[in-house]
Amino acid sequence: MTERLQKVLAYIDAHREEYIEELRQLCRQPSLAVTGEGIPETIRKSCGPSERISR
Repeated sequence: MTERLQKVLAYIDAHREEYIEELRQLCRQPSLAVTGEGIPETIRKSCGPSERISR
């Protein structure tokens, strides 16, 4: 295993509970595509994790 991969896996392990909680919050977010209800909130909540990961 390369050193870079070890660092990535260590980071994932260190932040595991954070990611699980973010997924729980996203799963709890009500949204209805037909009416648009909750869609803006879902977008805002789902952009945070992806922005953090891309850094």
